[in-house]
Order: sequence, then C-alpha cells, then structure tokens
Amino acid sequence: MQVILLPFNDIKIIGTSFNFNSTNSKYYDCQFSGSVSNNSTCFDPIDSNTANLIQGLSYVLNFTPGIKAYYPSIWADYNHDGLLSSAEFILLTDSLMPFVSHNISFTIPSLAFNGFTEFRFMTSESRTEVITASGSCTSKSAWFGCDFIFTIGSQLPCVSPPTAGFVTINKNNLCASDNAIISLLGSSTGLGQTYNWQYSLDAINWLPTANNTNPNITPTHLADTIYYRCVLNCSGIDAYSNILKVYYKKVTCVIVTITLEAVPVLLLILFLKLN
Repeated sequence: MQVILLPFNDIKIIGTSFNFNSTNSKYYDCQFSGSVSNNSTCFDPIDSNTANLIQGLSYVLNFTPGIKAYYPSIWADYNHDGLLSSAEFILLTDSLMPFVSHNISFTIPSLAFNGFTEFRFMTSESRTEVITASGSCTSKSAWFGCDFIFTIGSQLPCVSPPTAGFVTINKNNLCASDNAIISLLGSSTGLGQTYNWQYSLDAINWLPTANNTNPNITPTHLADTIYYRCVLNCSGIDAYSNILKVYYKKVTCVIVTITLEAVPVLLLILFLKLN
C-alpha cells in the first residue's frame, strides 16, 4: 500500500464547520502546484460551502503541518473577479513546527463581496521556495495547495442586549511557549457590537487585555493561573461571558525537535549502543 504524506494533517477554522483532514474523502485531491496548469485562475475547488464567514470579523485558522510545511498562505477572491491576486494574499507565517497544532488569525475584509468565495490554502515543502503574493497560479514542484469555496455574508446591526457566548481554550495546562487561542463561541454578532477581553489573577479584579477587540485572543503568561472573560457591548448594554481559568505548568517545558536529516545519525548511535 502506498502511503502519501501530505504537507499538513488538518486545517480548521475555529467557530465554523470547516474541518478538513485525512478523514475527508477529498483529502488526497489536494495537489502540488507543479501539477497544476499555470493559467489565469488555476482554481479547482475540492470542497464547497464548508464555512460561513462574516465581513469584518477575525477568525482563527488551526493548522497542523506534516513533516515539512513552510510559508502557509491564503488567497481569497474577495472581489469575485475570478482571480487570486496579490492584494488578496496573506502570508500566515514563515515556518511551523511539524505535527504541532498552530493557531493563526486572519480577518475577512469589511468590503469583501457577499456569497460564494474562492479560497486557496498553500504551503511549501522547501524553505528555499518561498510562496509569494503573486504566485497563486505559479507552478512550483514544492508548493502544495487545496482550494475551497466558503460563503461570506454581511453583518447586520447588533441587537441589544447582546448574547455573551461561551469562552473556551483549545488547550490548557500550558507551557509558556504554547501557541494557544482563547475563543468566544456562540456569541451574537453585528455591526456596532464590541468585544472587550479582560483578565484577572483572582477572578475579582479585572483589567483589559492587549489586542482585545476580536472574538479570539492569545493568552499571556502573567502567572501560573489566570482568569479570562469577554464583555460584549451593543448600544451601551454589556453582556458578560463565563469565566475561563487558564493554567500554566509550574515546571519548565522543554521542546525537542528531531529533523528527518537527524534520524540516520540517531539510528547509528542506537545501533552502536546495542552492539
């Protein structure tokens, strides 16, 4: 049996139904751009209408890379002209630790067109083959992409009082270096609604967090135990979420990364020790 190792294990957009991984029957329909004809659109969606996104809102892409995944990037045809242009490109980050879940934020432009919208997710298997904004249809043997169609909708005015929703975290008992995301799920949305995240060391006295105006935030290691909540406001009326307790490990976390190039050396050392 042939085992195909793709550059990623799964892709999710937190708070939506989009969850694309190896259990999806279309997982292996993703392809290296070297096998895609280099034309003006080169768009070949493998999954449609898998997420509903709203203009002006921020979302968290949860991505678990495989053995090699550099320069994960997104293009989206926000103006519906049939092209994935440089202006519609987001380089999410330059490189990621393999087989570890990462959370990366992106925002749907407030002027994005409504309706079905083409999205392309691409990574590179080579650190030297950098994904560029103008390269959505460039044929590169190391570039690997998946195409999807999402639905973008517009925001209606918020309704007062707002619905606070439920605060959750994708992992707890954290190391200081962990890439965690605190998310507000099930809350109301709408134009004029604001998000104000707060933290506390005792769940009594609250202070505003940094970068606190989105439905998702990244926790900061200020103490071994920190409490978080979100205050939504619409037309001057506040609504308070639940209180989330975030733990940090009291011991120092050590992360060891073993590259593929190091495996033969480790096997040789093991062989010599056994003999």
